Amino acid sequence: MSNVNLPAPRISLSHTKEATWGEKVDITCSVETQFTGGSFTLTQSTGSFRETKSGTSVIFSLPKVDFVHAGSYYCQYQTRVSSRDFRSPQSSSVQFSVVVNLPAPRISLSRTKEATWGEKVDITCSVQTQFTGGSFTLTQRSGSFRETKSGTSVIFSLPKVDFVHAGSYYCQYQTRVSSRDFRSPQSSTVQFSVVVNLPAPRISLSHTKEVTWGKKVDITCSVRTQFTGGSFTLTQRSGSFRETKSGTSVTFSLPKVDFVHAGSYYCQYQTSISSRDFRSPQSSTVQFSVV
Repeated sequence: MSNVNLPAPRISLSHTKEATWGEKVDITCSVETQFTGGSFTLTQSTGSFRETKSGTSVIFSLPKVDFVHAGSYYCQYQTRVSSRDFRSPQSSSVQFSVVVNLPAPRISLSRTKEATWGEKVDITCSVQTQFTGGSFTLTQRSGSFRETKSGTSVIFSLPKVDFVHAGSYYCQYQTRVSSRDFRSPQSSTVQFSVVVNLPAPRISLSHTKEVTWGKKVDITCSVRTQFTGGSFTLTQRSGSFRETKSGTSVTFSLPKVDFVHAGSYYCQYQTSISSRDFRSPQSSTVQFSVV
């Protein structure tokens, strides 16, 4: 026998052209020939991978692909006939890339869209991925807040929210795989505002609705609120009396009432929080006449 003509082998890939880092990839080489008893060599065209297996139909397995495995591959069949070595032409090539696809994280807010100044707000970021060992960054879209925590499910806490914390937030997951850095898409956003809700004060009168001229009248204003440090203003609705006192429970005294003091009164609480002024609703009214 002067010559042995071996056909070009067939080659096929178990995946599409994109394989996820750490997945298994199989490359199959086969040949139809009468010259059995040979072996295949699978070679990476642009890398260092090279492996040989016996048979006319063999599977080369890459159990956990890394970035170094990306590229094109071909196989070649070799056999020995009558003490002579023969080699087939190279097969066509198959090619794949190795990718890390991180899904968009989930984000959730511990409160409704309105948080009271000074309260605690928690924002949770989580992701389902095989690529653990990374971290989340929570970013305030229209402000300066930015914080990073390690894990695939983390809680960012704002222990006492201020007005600067109001706005929308998103999170992003980042991790390192085989010395390369990867970042997920941004999550959807959560948003909250920071409010100060002052309740309407309570008001009470020391006398009945009829006061003798020259007598003393006391009007007490009080409020239950976490926002202390404010003051009350007592206002005569149909007259000129107006007075302000500091505290969350104060008494306004009219030592000797005159006819000008007769009428209805209401009080209002005002306070300053983080350099902003807030005013409560008006209280109900108390009324007296002077006789």
